[in-house]
Amino acid sequence: MNPTVNLSGDLKRIGILNYLTSMENINLIRKIAWSFHNTTGLDWDDLFSEAALAYCEGLKTYDEKKGKISTHMWHRITNHLNDYLKQEMRDNGHIDYVSDYDVDYPVSPQFFFEGLSNEAYEIAKLVLTCSKKFAVLTPEQADSRIYDVMENRGWSSEKIKRGLADLINACK
Repeated sequence: MNPTVNLSGDLKRIGILNYLTSMENINLIRKIAWSFHNTTGLDWDDLFSEAALAYCEGLKTYDEKKGKISTHMWHRITNHLNDYLKQEMRDNGHIDYVSDYDVDYPVSPQFFFEGLSNEAYEIAKLVLTCSKKFAVLTPEQADSRIYDVMENRGWSSEKIKRGLADLINACK
C-alpha cells in the first residue's frame, strides 16, 4: 500500500512553520511578554517563555477561516499570560486575582491600524516600510523626512500635520 499524501495539510504545516519563524511573530511574542513584565515586574525571560509556549499551542487551534493568525495569537498569548500571572501570584501569596493589577495590554496590530485615519495610516505605513532609515533619526529629523516624502506624493502640509497628530494620539 502506498501512503497517501495530504498535500493541503502538509502545505498548511509548512506555512505555519514559516509563520512561526518569521521576525514579525517573534516580535509579537516579545511585545506582549514585555508589556506584562513592565506591568507586573515578573521576570521577562519567564514571561517570554510562557508567551512562546502559548504561541506554539495556539498554532494547533488556529483556523484561518476565522481570522488573522496575529489576532488569534494575540488573544491566545494574552490569555495564557493572564493565567500564568494568576498562578504565580497565588503561589507566591501576593494577590488573589489578576484584576488587582492594571495590565497595560498591547494593542493588536489589526485593531491599531483599523483605528487610524487614512492620513495616519499612510504615514505609519511609510515609517514601517522604511523602519531602518527612521530608526536612526531624531524625532525632528523623522518629522522632516515624513514631510518631504509626503509632500513629494502631493500631500499638503495641513494633511501631513493632521496625519501625524492622529498617529501620535493613537500611540498614547
